[in-house]
Amino acid sequence: MKQSLSQYQVQNQQQVQVQTLSPQQVLQVRVLELSLNELEERVRLEMDDNPALEIGEKETDLQADEPTYDETPSEEIDDNYEQEERQDALQDVLMSIGADDEMPNFRNRPDEEQDVVFGETRSFQDELKEQMCDYDLNETEKYVLEYLIGSLDDDGYLRRDTELIAEELALYHNVDVDVSDVNRMLKVLQSMEPAGIGARDLQECLLLQIERKERIEPSFQFLIRQVITDMYREFTLKHWDKIQRSLKLNDEEADELFRELRRLNPKPGSSFNEVVGKSVQQITPDFVVDTNDDGTISFYVNRGNLPVLTISDTFEDILNDKGDSKSLKEARDYARSKIDSANNFIEAVRLRYQTMYAVMKTIIELQRRFFEDGDEMSMKPMILKDIAERVGMDISTVSRATNGKYVQTRWGTYPLKTFFNDGYVTADGEETSTIAIKQALKEIIDGENKKKPLSDEKLTSELAKKGFPIARRTVAKYREQLNIPVARLRK
Repeated sequence: MKQSLSQYQVQNQQQVQVQTLSPQQVLQVRVLELSLNELEERVRLEMDDNPALEIGEKETDLQADEPTYDETPSEEIDDNYEQEERQDALQDVLMSIGADDEMPNFRNRPDEEQDVVFGETRSFQDELKEQMCDYDLNETEKYVLEYLIGSLDDDGYLRRDTELIAEELALYHNVDVDVSDVNRMLKVLQSMEPAGIGARDLQECLLLQIERKERIEPSFQFLIRQVITDMYREFTLKHWDKIQRSLKLNDEEADELFRELRRLNPKPGSSFNEVVGKSVQQITPDFVVDTNDDGTISFYVNRGNLPVLTISDTFEDILNDKGDSKSLKEARDYARSKIDSANNFIEAVRLRYQTMYAVMKTIIELQRRFFEDGDEMSMKPMILKDIAERVGMDISTVSRATNGKYVQTRWGTYPLKTFFNDGYVTADGEETSTIAIKQALKEIIDGENKKKPLSDEKLTSELAKKGFPIARRTVAKYREQLNIPVARLRK
């Protein structure tokens, strides 16, 4: 019985095809996974390890300007020089054979020492404090204004109630001021640059920016303000057709209106460089996206300090040398292996650029509205599979091209993973992203009365009013993902 069972199992075994990557494919995968900073370091290590890999130089006309000498024929000079150079290069190659497995000598190079940046760490709050010099304030007013600046979040919003701020100043800082005094200093803060700083919510932030739009006609400015005040819900849900019908605008007028609305910055705090200095690790964007005022979008893959890589002429000369001596044969074998390795690395870097360009181009196409207005609620549902199908790549390839990568936009610098999110159908039947729901949830909690914070059930009701009728357990899950505690712990 056991024997027959064994025979049955053998007969019904399925062949499983296991795909084995070649060394070149493994290299391409590893290079694709690297961020820009990591790739720059990998290039430096590769050049230290492979003498056949060199930095390419652009062709110049300097050689034509060099002086010539009639005493010695130029042909003889060139022949003697090339012969000596080849002998020296050959000697260097022969001496380096067998030394590849030795530990590299890590010495400080002068250019590495110059890369260290010294300076004080600064924040956008420091930039705002510098603007205080433009206002005639007494010591108490300065203290209140500095306290308000220190209470701003990373996006430049004041998410705290001014009544609570007045109580904190009195209880913990011995500064006795009325709520009216705090509100007056808040108006001063909101008059600073950039426009929209110090707003309590997105609606106020946009209205503050509209007030400073001096270059547009008053009638058109009134239309923009009307959208934000009277049609704010339609605006946040991007119901442009409803807004156009309500305002009775033709297509040309509507396009101009929506173009002005998209120019508003929902995150004024991102207009500043958050920090500069040695003590903070800065993020180097792998992509840079430019959104112009006319709505056009352009981008490029950031090359940073990456050099143009090429193959050493000396190694190619050695490979092409037809000498049959034992030393020359060893040199050719060594040169061939190093040239092949260098070509493989150059090809891996080239494919990385092509892959990342195609992936970023598709992300912009699918999330174009976000790159136009900078509002995270504009993001559409998008998963890795959506990108993979459009660019004709494996999902794993798209994952490697986006994981750990950052993009610099007009609205700030974002990790690419920000643009990937699940979908959800709203009460109006429109598909939106979970990011929009989380953003709405965060705004509700930020605007709640901190003395009586909202329970998850009440948060569910408030979200339903905004067009997101989701279950209470889903609200609790999103709240936890946002690292927001339960109501009793938010007092």
